[in-house]
Amino acid sequence: MKRTAALLACVVLVAGLAACTTDEGTDGTGSASTTPAVSGNASTSGSASSGTGSASASGSASASGGSASGSSATGSDPSASGSASGDSGVEAADATIAGMLAMVPTSIAGEPATDTGVTINLYWKAAAAGGLTVPDDPTDADAQAQYAMDLTTRTDKHLGVAGTDLLQQLGSPAFSAGQPIALSDVAADVQAGQPPHIAIAARGNFDTSAIDTAFRNNADWKDELTTPEYHGHTFYRWMDDLKFDMTKVNTGLFTTLGNSRRMALPDPSTFLYSRDDATMHALLDAGDDPASVSLAGDAEHLAVATALDQHDVYSALIIGQQLLAPLVSSSNLSPEQAKKAIADLQEHALKPYLLAGIGETLVNGSPRTVIVLANADADAARANAEALRGLITDGQSMQSQRPWSDFFGIDSVTADGSLTIGVLTLTDPARVTTWYQAVMNRDTLLAAG
Repeated sequence: MKRTAALLACVVLVAGLAACTTDEGTDGTGSASTTPAVSGNASTSGSASSGTGSASASGSASASGGSASGSSATGSDPSASGSASGDSGVEAADATIAGMLAMVPTSIAGEPATDTGVTINLYWKAAAAGGLTVPDDPTDADAQAQYAMDLTTRTDKHLGVAGTDLLQQLGSPAFSAGQPIALSDVAADVQAGQPPHIAIAARGNFDTSAIDTAFRNNADWKDELTTPEYHGHTFYRWMDDLKFDMTKVNTGLFTTLGNSRRMALPDPSTFLYSRDDATMHALLDAGDDPASVSLAGDAEHLAVATALDQHDVYSALIIGQQLLAPLVSSSNLSPEQAKKAIADLQEHALKPYLLAGIGETLVNGSPRTVIVLANADADAARANAEALRGLITDGQSMQSQRPWSDFFGIDSVTADGSLTIGVLTLTDPARVTTWYQAVMNRDTLLAAG
């Protein structure tokens, strides 16, 4: 249950933007949800409750910024610190799903990062695919907000980007106005972990000097700022780990609850965010040695991410195996009802697998959902290819009690070595957020029997 709880926060993030876009659909986003009540569950773990939000993970780079602070207890300059992230040799505009994994620590607060899911977004790639213009003026909060909505919830754009807490913050004028970082600066981001131990990394073009000046001259936070060093890196640190000061609520980015923040700029293309020292240290370690301590060093994660990249996916969730029985048991069904539901759903469930990736792309202007399953071997991959076809053709959403064929059609399902790869069409292109809602709402799309 913990695995998907952190992902639920993404529903809150996107729903917050969605209210400004359209009144179509059942979930307020303009896209038909697979469940009639998305936000009721999501609100328990999202940005409103943690000061950050959903799970995501990193690959290329950095976590987002918060409100600026004033003078530091030390004279060192975090914006001039250290060498860089695992994908530092790649231009931000060329960020990939696999490349972003190089910035995700293998574990966060002692838990495997993928247990709570990793969310990766390639914003500039999505904008190019959808014909969006990235705003030129970083100070135009309304244009930045419109850009965020176009990426995420505008059903006529057909992009359906999942987003992270960073997008939610930078896409909201209430939080982003006057900040030294704009959403248009961010080429890609990744979020992982579970509140309150959130790790965000972003790759983009960041004015480190302007950010440093802003952070050191924010009157609300100057008394809290220190700039400690860690393994040759200096980072911005406000308040002790996981502390709150309600007098500082909504005084900058990631201050929804006036909470502690950690930020670093290892180089001008990398920005990192967490709420505690250990998570920031893990982000910096991943950037220094991605082959050893990031998810890019794991064969299954790299294979799934590479397959998503080969299908031009621009927004993805990578998560460990989702088991049918815990998903059903966590619902409001009685034990007898749950037992019957498991028996009914088992017939068209996936076979056991090691890791799943799901994401969105556009093919000739039409959205496609791509599912990649890492299996134990080629035989298991072939078995899951058959199971995935059966799930989409004859299976059912537990949340909506509707057939998955009401939401998806099959473009192709193949087995490639130990990978199962499915490319799905959408029966209604306006339902472009169904792919991540199905995971965050603990539905059966990725459930293994």
